[in-house]
Amino acid sequence: MNPTELSRHANSLGLIFDQVEQEGLPLGSAWLVDPMTVVACAHTVILYKDQLAALKVRFPISGKEFAVRSVTFHPKLDLAHLGVSARRALGEPFVALALEKNNVAVLKIAPGLQPLNPEDNKALNAIFKAERGDGESGLGGNLAEIELALVIQTITNARKEGTVTLIDDRGRVNGRLFCSQGRVTHAYYHNLINEMAVNQIIEHKITGNFYFTSETEPDWTSLTGINRPTDSLMIEAHRRLDELDKLAGIVGGPSSLFERLTPDPRLDVLPADCREFAKLLWPILDGGTPLGFMWELSGIDDYSIYMTLQELIKTRQISYFEAPFVKAGTAVPIQLGTEKALAVGDEISALWIDDPSMAPLARSGKILGTLTEFDPAHVIHTIGLPASASGAPIVKDDVVIGMHCGALPADPSQSPTAGFHQMVWVESIVECLHQAGEKELVKKLTMTGVDPPPGKDVVKVKNPGVREVVRIQCPKCGRSTLELTNFCKGCGHRLIKDQDAPKNKKKAEVVAASASPAVVTKGPSIIWAFVMTALALLCGLGALALIPQPYIVPVCTVTIPRVAWIEPQIEVFDDFAHQWKDALPDQVFSRQKVCIDVHINKPGYFACLYKGTSGETALIFPQAQSKNESRLIGETFSVGSNGFPDKNNLKEFQAFALDEKVGIEEMILLASTAKLRVVDKPGYYDKLVKTALELLERNDSRTGLQTTVDQLGEKFFESGKVKLGDDSRYGGNPVYLTLVQIKHGKSN
Repeated sequence: MNPTELSRHANSLGLIFDQVEQEGLPLGSAWLVDPMTVVACAHTVILYKDQLAALKVRFPISGKEFAVRSVTFHPKLDLAHLGVSARRALGEPFVALALEKNNVAVLKIAPGLQPLNPEDNKALNAIFKAERGDGESGLGGNLAEIELALVIQTITNARKEGTVTLIDDRGRVNGRLFCSQGRVTHAYYHNLINEMAVNQIIEHKITGNFYFTSETEPDWTSLTGINRPTDSLMIEAHRRLDELDKLAGIVGGPSSLFERLTPDPRLDVLPADCREFAKLLWPILDGGTPLGFMWELSGIDDYSIYMTLQELIKTRQISYFEAPFVKAGTAVPIQLGTEKALAVGDEISALWIDDPSMAPLARSGKILGTLTEFDPAHVIHTIGLPASASGAPIVKDDVVIGMHCGALPADPSQSPTAGFHQMVWVESIVECLHQAGEKELVKKLTMTGVDPPPGKDVVKVKNPGVREVVRIQCPKCGRSTLELTNFCKGCGHRLIKDQDAPKNKKKAEVVAASASPAVVTKGPSIIWAFVMTALALLCGLGALALIPQPYIVPVCTVTIPRVAWIEPQIEVFDDFAHQWKDALPDQVFSRQKVCIDVHINKPGYFACLYKGTSGETALIFPQAQSKNESRLIGETFSVGSNGFPDKNNLKEFQAFALDEKVGIEEMILLASTAKLRVVDKPGYYDKLVKTALELLERNDSRTGLQTTVDQLGEKFFESGKVKLGDDSRYGGNPVYLTLVQIKHGKSN
């Protein structure tokens, strides 16, 4: 979305707050669909549904604040389950909360904000009070009166074993530190863990309350502990705090925005201790993420961020600027794109707002696919946003096509920027508005039942929404899974590509999701603990400690298209009738001439690769003497042994001649928006054929599968050629694969 469009919609972007938390973070985002109606994620307001007076909606651009008068949840939302999940999230970072199905709420707002009365506030406090566990608690207080460093020193010097829990004004848990044998051994703070968490706690100078609970081991984490002595840990954290003000003079304040000046980071010119941090920060240096939110998205503390940005500025790899001022004006609701066709690879943008700077922001990404074939309403995308942006509208072509919910569970050893995120499709928002009795508003926002704007036509789409399923392929056991984000459910193999991407190549990405983990664990590594427990149950291991550290290898991401790009049909020549006929399913051929008819459903460049019974590989079509050109929708042509695409021209067309030896000839049919490189060289296509066959074997689908050029191998495709449209995803052209097997043997 360009700056003009963003500014036009900025007045419609709001944030939801708890009135009691004067300096607290927003609960989530909201956006106007009507002067007194906003849409938000249900999980941000579920615990307030009986005390709505505690909520307020602030529109940072205008500075106006509104009371919440009523809330309507999506008719298919499981309120009981969401309520239980939200209470669980009060005491631990429960990522799956944001991934609840039909996570939509419509709020009616009105001017005239009133303070929360003491009785309602007391009732809310009872709901939000975090469970303190079964251990003995004898130490607690307010961090505004006693510094956390002194608390930690007191506990470690006394060699107490237990957890220091940090809570906000409502009683929600922000972080924990576990002490054992005179040291801090484990820690988390929001999404940061161990040393990074301790550093950020000190750097944020957090207030609120704390309490100490005696326990022999932390039941909220399974990560490797901190090896650094506590005194050294605290000294380093306070050193970083002292340096922050100096660094801020170079990189700006929390609202500073950053843009990349080079396509890729030049790590070799950076100090060694900044290089890994630069990799984590680079994806979010897009002009849409304020400095103050980068710690939440990158998984590193403020000092590490400021230090790395300083070096990137010095080496002229990035520039920074303050967010532009947007004048308050009339809120213009964004049209709901219920008829907007969506597809894997589509460019989308999320609109959100930074409360301190009152700056409207936009981050861009791509659609990756839907969670399941029968659930197009829950879509995976690549736009990383902070937790306070849950509820932000996601737009394509200046219409809302969904609402951001939150991040998918991630491997704690990976940056959140390398993860993936879920949105609910716009149709779910429409269903919630209907539930709230806003039928006329729906007509207005979707342009159904009203005249379109002058000069614009409303185009109806037969099958709107995303229908292609995101899949993740385990390279070790071959299982495709959607249940676990970064580990194969079948064998426990790690699926994240965790090494440097080659130069001029983009890193492969993987997608999967877990909407509601079945095993309850606690702590910042909730997903790690869940995965370990699931693996123990599946593999029959007696304890988590017996699970070996997974080996890290690259993977190929595939999606299963709803409709096949190309439809093949084996044809056999009838010598008696002197004509071609459709072969029977699983027909075995003997001394017959066969070919493959190919019908095109999606435009692109077509190729056919071959693997014979002896293992040799070859490119059958196109060949050097044939035209390597794109094919159009509705076109049908034939493939034979010489690549000439007209089976009816019997003088020039050469069909496959099969002998009586028992075997299977495998034909890999490939379609792409990039041309396959035509090379007449034995063994050149061996690796491509092997990779394609492995993917096809592991993803048995009647509609074939889709992957990308950069994952199959860029050397096999021509570069610098005109591409068919902008249908790329993950930075590589899409490639469709399907398999035809021709069986032959002795005739009966």
